[in-house]
Amino acid sequence: MKRLLLSALCAVPAFCIGQTLLYNDGAIVKVQAGATLYVEGGIQNTATGTIDNDGTIEVKGNFLNAGTWEPSQPNTLKFSGNVNSDVTPGSAVFQSVIVQKDATFNVNLLGSMTVNTNLDFNSTGSSKIITNNFDLKMGSAATVTGYDADEYVATTGTGMMEKAVAANGTFTFPIGDVTNYSPLASTYTGSGYTAAKIRTKANDLTHPNKPADATEFISRYWDVDASGITGYSNTLTGTYIPADLTLGGGTADQVKGAVYDLTPEWSYAAAASGANIVTGSTNDAVADFTGTNFFGKVNLMAFLQGPFSAGAMSTTLNTGGNLPSTSPYSDAPSGTTPIPANVTDWVKLELRDATNSATILGRAPAFIKSNGAIVGLDGTSLPVIKNGNPSSIVAVVHRNHLPFRTNVGLDCVSPVLEDFTIANAKLYDNGADNAPLNTVSGKFVMWPCDASGTTYIVNSTDLNFVKSATATTPTGYLRADVNLSGAANSTDLNLTKSISAVPKTADL
Repeated sequence: MKRLLLSALCAVPAFCIGQTLLYNDGAIVKVQAGATLYVEGGIQNTATGTIDNDGTIEVKGNFLNAGTWEPSQPNTLKFSGNVNSDVTPGSAVFQSVIVQKDATFNVNLLGSMTVNTNLDFNSTGSSKIITNNFDLKMGSAATVTGYDADEYVATTGTGMMEKAVAANGTFTFPIGDVTNYSPLASTYTGSGYTAAKIRTKANDLTHPNKPADATEFISRYWDVDASGITGYSNTLTGTYIPADLTLGGGTADQVKGAVYDLTPEWSYAAAASGANIVTGSTNDAVADFTGTNFFGKVNLMAFLQGPFSAGAMSTTLNTGGNLPSTSPYSDAPSGTTPIPANVTDWVKLELRDATNSATILGRAPAFIKSNGAIVGLDGTSLPVIKNGNPSSIVAVVHRNHLPFRTNVGLDCVSPVLEDFTIANAKLYDNGADNAPLNTVSGKFVMWPCDASGTTYIVNSTDLNFVKSATATTPTGYLRADVNLSGAANSTDLNLTKSISAVPKTADL
């Protein structure tokens, strides 16, 4: 025999079933528009039961649905009271859901829950939806209201918060872990949407593949997965708590949005920081988002005049064994590294603020090869510099040549080749005295003979320095060796006399 505790409710403002279970086995529970069914205990709708809610059902205890929940009409399911509610939605698709628990009581998912219209957090305490190993799914037109630092979706276990999307837009996922609110704002674009969705999850731990050289980072990351979007791109802004921040001698503004994808690699597109927030962008359908130091790349070519001849630079320091295996720049140190073939010397790269060129954000050592290519310490890859911005002014510094810089910020995320061995409109020129680069045999070269290395000026101080050094014709890795031959001699002295005849200043 079918058991029915309540079969119908029509146009009644409220109906209370005592502190017990509303158990529907094979009947239809009907709540008409404008009516509220209040259940002091829990609700269990068996496989043969139907709940047809056109009004509001308010439940204090657990909700277990194995039957039919009529999804088409506007309706509200409200969780209230001073106990936790375990929710097993089954195949139900809810329209509006209200969480209005007392104190610290929560709604615990024991199955994936879909909300098509609105999810409203309306508690006086700190109630949350706990996903456990299930998903909270929001329809394409669904909204979330009332969330704050105490009321949100805690994406625990393997559970995620999912948003169906049908067109370009912005959605804030009010997610976090059990104790900390860390929402993720998502601004997504695409050229086509087919059953599209974006899924997110907050993880209260340092990303397991954090860059080894990251000294400033947060111990939090977000899973961000997308599907069904053609030409997908997503700009993300994640909020973290102060306790997430780790500083290894740097500052919080050095922690910028960082994306890890399945390549695997780290990307810093649109990387930015703010007060306890990180921003970045991705077009990867499966990605993790967190905050670390920015790691930028540059793609440059330049010549040093001292060793330059017949369209290339000599590698005598390298082949003669005089090139040190560690960086000579104290503010851009390196570990000991094998010196690759065809390397002329070490250089130092600087990333500077694109709006204030005097502000140096990051430095890194690199190699300059005989053909002018500036490369990373492996001799082939693009140099990587920590603590810049996606668009940064780039300066190239050498120990006894005048440095130069760009006049605009360069793309340091996906850099294109900037060749400064030929005329380049991105070369900074202060217009005050000498050109920023000299010209030799139709090629632009960095001015030599900044031998004293203290002021980025070539003048009589450098001439006296070289004159003193060459008196004994020393050999090795020397500042006075301006042609990089491995010895300081008359060739260096004559070159310094010629270059310093008219003082020259670096255009920085």
